[in-house]
Amino acid sequence: MNTFVVLLVYIVGIGLMFSELLLPGVVMGVIGACCVVAGIAMAFALLEDPVLGWVLTGVSVVVVPVFVIVWIKFIERYFSIRGSEKAFTSSDAGIGGLLEQEGVTLTALRPAGMARFGDRRVDVVAMGEMIQKGIRVKVVEVKGNRVVVRRVTA
Repeated sequence: MNTFVVLLVYIVGIGLMFSELLLPGVVMGVIGACCVVAGIAMAFALLEDPVLGWVLTGVSVVVVPVFVIVWIKFIERYFSIRGSEKAFTSSDAGIGGLLEQEGVTLTALRPAGMARFGDRRVDVVAMGEMIQKGIRVKVVEVKGNRVVVRRVTA
């Protein structure tokens, strides 16, 4: 009966470690590793002949590194980001060319709204004041995707 319990704890531990590949979160793997260690310790402590303890230790020396290698490759393949964000920008690339351009508000700016610059509709923010619809504005600042305008005075 003791041999059956030892093998059961050990096999459950190996199974939990490999289930970690499908259910990532580390908990299953840690519990599995603890079961493997407990199975080996029980084999040496409960059984009169230590042969099973040495067999389980030998199997663990082979299986655990294989698990770690497969786990690392699996995580690398399915759970890592492969893209680079070096060239990523959240702003419109052509928006920087709006600096010092004049346009007309399409909506009231309270303080944000829309304005037209040539044939482009752009989200803008008024600098320090509310501006009504149809008023001429000039771009005074472009930071990322934020375009700041002010009223054009005659």
